[in-house]
Amino acid sequence: MGGVNRRVVMRWGTYCLLALGVLLSAAAAKASDIYIGQNPAGAGNGADCADARKVSSLAPKDWVAGNTIHLCGTITAGFSVQGSGTPGNFITIKWESGARISVAYGQMINLSGAASYLLFDGGAACGPRTACYSNEAANQTGYPANITGIIEATANGSSLPNRDSSTQAFYGCNGCHDIEIRNLIIRNLYVHSQASDSANSIDSGNFAFQYPYGATGAAGTISIHDSDLHDMGNAISIERGQGTIFNIYNLEMYHNNWAVENSGNGPRTVNIHDNHFHDAANWDTSSDTFHHNGLHNYMNVASDSLALNLYNNLSDGDWGACCTTATMSFTEFANPNNFNAFNNVDIQSCNNNTAPVFDYGATGGIFVNNTAIGCPTTPQNVNAFSIYGTNIDFRNNAIEGYGQYLVVKAGTTFTNLDYNVYGAMGQGGNAPWQCGSTGASALSAWQSACSGDAHGTKVSILNVTFSGVPQFGSPLLSAGINLTGLGILPLDSDTSAGNTRTPVGRPSTGQWAAGAYAAISSSALPAPPTGLTAAVN
Repeated sequence: MGGVNRRVVMRWGTYCLLALGVLLSAAAAKASDIYIGQNPAGAGNGADCADARKVSSLAPKDWVAGNTIHLCGTITAGFSVQGSGTPGNFITIKWESGARISVAYGQMINLSGAASYLLFDGGAACGPRTACYSNEAANQTGYPANITGIIEATANGSSLPNRDSSTQAFYGCNGCHDIEIRNLIIRNLYVHSQASDSANSIDSGNFAFQYPYGATGAAGTISIHDSDLHDMGNAISIERGQGTIFNIYNLEMYHNNWAVENSGNGPRTVNIHDNHFHDAANWDTSSDTFHHNGLHNYMNVASDSLALNLYNNLSDGDWGACCTTATMSFTEFANPNNFNAFNNVDIQSCNNNTAPVFDYGATGGIFVNNTAIGCPTTPQNVNAFSIYGTNIDFRNNAIEGYGQYLVVKAGTTFTNLDYNVYGAMGQGGNAPWQCGSTGASALSAWQSACSGDAHGTKVSILNVTFSGVPQFGSPLLSAGINLTGLGILPLDSDTSAGNTRTPVGRPSTGQWAAGAYAAISSSALPAPPTGLTAAVN
């Protein structure tokens, strides 16, 4: 009997110790909030911004999964990540109201190699058509209250004290993965403002984020979204893949020589959507040093592109007169596999812009429901689209106002070439269509030369708004073929954060409109009659 009692007591003691261990473990794992500033404040214990620790006091013990590091006030020195989170339990770096990292020039946040499971959050969304973007556009060096977190250089550029070629917001990623960067203004890393400024590497060394060529490490996801990135050389630089998924969306990007670079070796999936690329003319130089692109593709191996999805993007504004490479997307070297481009809108400036919309090279992929509106008063206009590669699906595109609609390079093959609509011509001395060495001045000649576009149409005018949205009676409305069978959800939904296009779903049956928009502009509908009265009998 006594032995039984002893066993019960021992078991109860064991259970208590186990329970105590669980409680202690839970207490140790409890997430912490750590507040930091440039200098210590108040008690200096990091309990809140009024008692912030200094940024240089950050240590590995602070970089624990679940912790949140809060940035307070103006921080004038960069810092290094000193730990990683875990799946489902990220380390968060949070900009408090009015917080900013502000340096004259130089590197700012070091991702320290293979750091992972990190969230950098500025606070308020700052993508296309947001109040944050409007405030920033009105004052690109100021600090309006309560917009969002800021990362900036204050003295780097053509007319500024420094011309540094390695001023970078996020750097040091050597295999970093599962990183999310959102709700930030990243600005003025290099303010290019002089045609004489052709300093070496300023276009490719000053960036918001870089995944560098020599990176090694694990696959994962890197997402950059809902932010405003302006005045830098190469805003987002993807130079390597490890099976990585890159998500780049809801970004307002302007005064950048390249918005996104996709280059080098290594397998990757790149999703670029719902962004606004515009106004890169400030990067023109008298020696034509740089070329300006929304997306610059120059991958070394086509098969490293697991998928490249470019959709729901808007390119407009003044891209300058520097060059003939494309404003939306320019491809050179290997034509990437599975390059899918759809629902993109390009509106060309009349300020002597000579660049086409797309220089599109692909090994398989789709190019459908895109809209390109040129400026017919610009004599130097070139082609809207330059297409090359193999097994390309080119349908439902709408083109107007260019000197040439479409140039198809020799050797290009199509799975489909049809249902495209061509509106009024711009000024130019070349044939409207070019298939290999054959120029075509009429639609019938084009259809014969490239053995396609049997249902394509040439109309006198597309009848669209300045932003490319079909108006009442536009020939685009019934010109496309239904492409629901492609199974690409964004192609059917036709939506864009920031309302850069009409958020109306495309039908699952029946014809689609050609071009990027699914429906007519509400502003184009006839006004309802006025002055009517009702009579009751």
